Amino acid sequence: MDGVAAAAISAGWSILGVCNDDSSLTAAGRERSRRALRIWAHHGQEAEKAAVRGIVAAYECAMGTEAGPVELSFFPDQQYTERLSIAAAAGDMPDVFEVDGPLVARFVDAGLVAPLDHLFSARDLDDFLPSVRIQGSVRGHLYALGAFDSAAALYFDRRPSRKRVYGCRQRQQAFRGPSSSTPANA
Repeated sequence: MDGVAAAAISAGWSILGVCNDDSSLTAAGRERSRRALRIWAHHGQEAEKAAVRGIVAAYECAMGTEAGPVELSFFPDQQYTERLSIAAAAGDMPDVFEVDGPLVARFVDAGLVAPLDHLFSARDLDDFLPSVRIQGSVRGHLYALGAFDSAAALYFDRRPSRKRVYGCRQRQQAFRGPSSSTPANA
């Protein structure tokens, strides 16, 4: 797969992985990858799908005739990870795919994605939040970029919590946990 194609598409998407070189693909997968750039994405809301289609259209416009055909497939959330696992086992991964940030290291360790370092300048990467770059990096190499950071929030009722051993801080006493800029997989 053309590395520039991967970079052009990944720069505007949520977290994306780019398949490793063709040696990880079966003969059928290699043949199909020559014919079309295969992109897999979560089904999501209609607005999300429209945004993904827009990114693909912008890529096709920017690349012109060099782009070749693009095969965009959406899968329901419940099936998405399972389909990726089946494709990996069969050696027939898509060329570009969404992957949840916390799963990037797993795909790297399995040899299913290629580093993207050489596809982006430092100036390009300055457009991304540091937390997005960290989340897509494994052992010092960039493997995925997201349009936004993955976030987790904890909501609870403060009244019963005040009676517990763990207590409850007032709003002005926000929790100061480990730095979000320290990668978990460094």
